[in-house]
Amino acid sequence: MRTLLESLFRCDSERALRYKGSNLDAAADFEVHVIFDDALVSSGCRRDHSILNEFAENFLKVFSTLSRRDATVYDASGRSEATPYGQRQKLRFPHGHTLTLHLKDKNKIRNKKRWSQVMYMCYILDHRVHSSNHDNTYILAVDGDVSFQPASMLHLVSNMESNPDLGGICGRIQPMGKGPIVWFQIIEYAISHWLYKTTESMVGNVFCLPGCFSLYRARALMNDGVKDTFVTQTKSGAEYLIRDQGEDRWLTSLILKQGFGTGYCADALASTHAPEHLPEFYRQRRRWTPSSFYSNLLYIKDVKPLLQRNCFGIWFLIYHIIITLCGAFTPGFIFLVVIQGVLVANKAVVFP
Repeated sequence: MRTLLESLFRCDSERALRYKGSNLDAAADFEVHVIFDDALVSSGCRRDHSILNEFAENFLKVFSTLSRRDATVYDASGRSEATPYGQRQKLRFPHGHTLTLHLKDKNKIRNKKRWSQVMYMCYILDHRVHSSNHDNTYILAVDGDVSFQPASMLHLVSNMESNPDLGGICGRIQPMGKGPIVWFQIIEYAISHWLYKTTESMVGNVFCLPGCFSLYRARALMNDGVKDTFVTQTKSGAEYLIRDQGEDRWLTSLILKQGFGTGYCADALASTHAPEHLPEFYRQRRRWTPSSFYSNLLYIKDVKPLLQRNCFGIWFLIYHIIITLCGAFTPGFIFLVVIQGVLVANKAVVFP
């Protein structure tokens, strides 16, 4: 979380310099919301009393450390208030911007990333932003291990402002880490962004806005066809793969079906920590690969409404079908099938 907090502190400082001598509140609203899964644990004294887990505690310690480094006046009192989903704490950056820490209790609300996305749709947008401001309100979704510069965020906002039809736009992701597995991912990410996403953005729309660094327009997220569908629960294994393991692709497809565009900005660079060891890498790809394949099939299945809304042309559809079919025969996909078969056949063989 330190890399993310350092990025947010840079945004706080940059915005203060940009609007130096003027009223920050009159310039534009800027606030940060951090959502923690399973952040509360039982205190052991009373069943109805919960305390922060070690990750949430470390987050507050790092925030306090960075606040002291950047300024002598800061608010990190850690006073919590009860909420329907757990607890909430409000912190303040050195230059006055607020950070709201949402601490989810697994006994009150579902874990996993999709339900955190539902929280910022139903809480932050529904209750914090008036419907008349949805067109000029944006949500920058980032993961907890992402590092970015304020200029990257501004590049995304600039692209959204210049194209009101865009419902979302993503930046260029660069893996961080050491070792041969990270080297492989550096090449993979480069191909994915410099080739695939650039091509998609030029000839149609980007099919997946990665949740680690993407900017969404509030009007697109609050569209009834997006929000009301995104909050539905899964009822089958295929739906679980698409909705709970491939939530970024699914959200992108819902935005496209409502007639919004999606784009890619190569100038908006962000870095994320990549798996360095085989077990961690395997678990990540076991989640990504099947969900990506099923999501691609979903695009092909729903091709008629997408074509009617001019999301892409027939030639791009043919390109997408070829990419999907070839994806079933890549070394990575075959490796996952073989390894998973071994794990199923021999339950004693598991990754820690």
